[in-house]
Amino acid sequence: MTATFRSRLFALVLALALVAVVAACGDDDDDPALGGGADESSSDGSAEDSAEDSGGDIDLDFVADAVDGGEIDMSDYEGQDVVFWFWAPWCTSCNQQAPALAEVVVDRMDVVFVGMTGQADLPEMTDFVDRHDLGGIPHVVDPDGSVWLRFGTITRSAFIFLDDDGTASRTEYGVLSTEEINDRIDELVA
Repeated sequence: MTATFRSRLFALVLALALVAVVAACGDDDDDPALGGGADESSSDGSAEDSAEDSGGDIDLDFVADAVDGGEIDMSDYEGQDVVFWFWAPWCTSCNQQAPALAEVVVDRMDVVFVGMTGQADLPEMTDFVDRHDLGGIPHVVDPDGSVWLRFGTITRSAFIFLDDDGTASRTEYGVLSTEEINDRIDELVA
C-alpha cells in the first residue's frame, strides 16, 4: 500500500465515521436512518438492545471546563459511583432524554451525575441546561470531543455508569426511561 492510498483510505473511513455520528442524532424524529424513531431502542421501547458491559477502567485524572464557567476536577469523583451522560444541545434524542434524567437527578442521592456536552457553542449548552432544569449537576464542556474520546464514546445520547472502583460497568446508547435509568443505577450501587 502506498502512502497516498493509505491517506485516501483513512480520509474515507474518517468521513464515513463522521456521517454515521451525525446520522445517529439527526433532527428527524421519525426516520430511523437519521437517528430517530425505533432504532434508538429495542422493540419494547427500551434502550437495552444498545447496552454494553463496558468493563474498562476510566482515568479521571484531569480537569475540564464546566458549562457554568468554572472547572471540574474529575479526580474528585474517584471512589464514587458516577453516571456520565453524553449529550449535545441540538441532539433530538438528548432533548428527549433530558426530562427523564432531570427527574432521576432529584431523587437519586446515592450517585454522582455529570453531564458531558460538546459539539455546540457555550450559550447553546447553557440554554439546554436551563431549559431542561439540569443545573443541579455539573456539565463538562467538550468542544473538540477529546473528553468523550477519553471515555470511549463518540455518540449521544449515551450513558456510562462508573463503579466506585473506577470501572465502567455499563454503557447505554439511546433514550432511557426514568425507570431504566433507576434500574441501571440500582445495578451500579449494588
